[in-house]
Amino acid sequence: MLFKSGNPYRGGLPQTVRLSPEDFTFQISKTNLDSINHVAKWTILVYMAADCNLAEYLFDDLMEMKAIGSNPDVNICVLFDGPLLTDSFFARLNQDTELEDDFIARFTDLWSIDQRVLKEIILDHTVLFPAERRLLILSGHGFGWKGVLQDDFTWRQYLKRNAISMPPGDPALYCHQLADLVKQSLPELKKRLNPEDKYKWSKFDIMALDACNMGNLEALSSWYDFTKILIASENQEPGTGYPYDKILQKLKSSPGQDSVQLAEQLVRETKRSYGNSSESDTDLLITQVAFDCNRFPDFINLTENLARVLAAYVASDGVERIKTCIEGTYSFKEGFIDLKLFAGGLREGTFPAEVKKSAQAWLDFFDRSGLLVASEVPDNPYLPKGLSIYLPPPEEFDEKYLEIVNSLPPGLRLWTWFLATYYIGLLGSDAYKHPLVSTVFRSTVAMTKKEENRQE
Repeated sequence: MLFKSGNPYRGGLPQTVRLSPEDFTFQISKTNLDSINHVAKWTILVYMAADCNLAEYLFDDLMEMKAIGSNPDVNICVLFDGPLLTDSFFARLNQDTELEDDFIARFTDLWSIDQRVLKEIILDHTVLFPAERRLLILSGHGFGWKGVLQDDFTWRQYLKRNAISMPPGDPALYCHQLADLVKQSLPELKKRLNPEDKYKWSKFDIMALDACNMGNLEALSSWYDFTKILIASENQEPGTGYPYDKILQKLKSSPGQDSVQLAEQLVRETKRSYGNSSESDTDLLITQVAFDCNRFPDFINLTENLARVLAAYVASDGVERIKTCIEGTYSFKEGFIDLKLFAGGLREGTFPAEVKKSAQAWLDFFDRSGLLVASEVPDNPYLPKGLSIYLPPPEEFDEKYLEIVNSLPPGLRLWTWFLATYYIGLLGSDAYKHPLVSTVFRSTVAMTKKEENRQE
């Protein structure tokens, strides 16, 4: 049995996946059945994309949560997508039980990066375990604007190597048996539901991204409509992730805390657990920021105004000064730059009054509007302050960025316009060979023709 000997991914994945008949079965416990449709104070859903090189760490996180366990006030629910077979499951975790006893559903495999799977799991948990307040955590790899979570479909590699040892009999029957068990459990679950549950369609109170590089404005703009508070790290995160045991133990001890209090606690405990003991090793810097999503539309408008002012300045021979400011700002791999430090450089540098005024307005909103619910960043004034944006040198621009531009809020699309204008200033006559510049040019021509046709 996969989970009988502790973490099945300890020290790396096994050479062969050895499955027993018990790995193709599950039964919902009376404890979890009795908890369905009871309105708790908090429900925590941790969506763990562990079919990757983080499997060992994520399973340890899961067992941390299990050691704390659910109670009538706090539901601790997990969707775990493992790298082997039959190690993917949805569970409500309890103390002092076998892990398999906590399963609500078990799967041969899941495609955890599929948004349909994410949506289904979220809806299922919301219906089964309602609560006055809810926290959703996405745990796995993070890639900024490129997305969050990774699924390597590791079992296919085992299949190619003929390295899956199935129980005696027809392998297909075992897989069908597990799928049938999921279907057979549905009537028992449904009869316990309250179809008028008022918490069913409400936003999440908190959404936290336990993943690297997700404190990126383009990435955050795709999530802020789904939650009231959004928590992310601008930089790398340790593979061990959040200190789930500390966070959940304090929540169980004080389940009446509100969303702001829990967000502050999550940010504070993460910083306290890892700290910034070696600020010379910038890959290990911990940044954790909780944003008030109600403030995001105004914040994006200010970013739009900053982009508009910068595009105009770059077009009027300001490109070299902007380049110097960018080069003096803390940047990350993959072309991210710390946006607060960049705005600070614009405010303090030798720039026209309009640029300095726009940067000052942006900074005032960032620091004083209530946008930041909680923030733990390095004290060093030259190190990251919690929010990045995409601003790479032209030769490092990733064409995949063009695929997300139309999904960005209008204010951030104007940032792309500034970026293209900046590249034109840097590249001169060769600029129109650049994919971003040529795309923006074609878009401008199309909009101009559309406007001319409208006027006719």
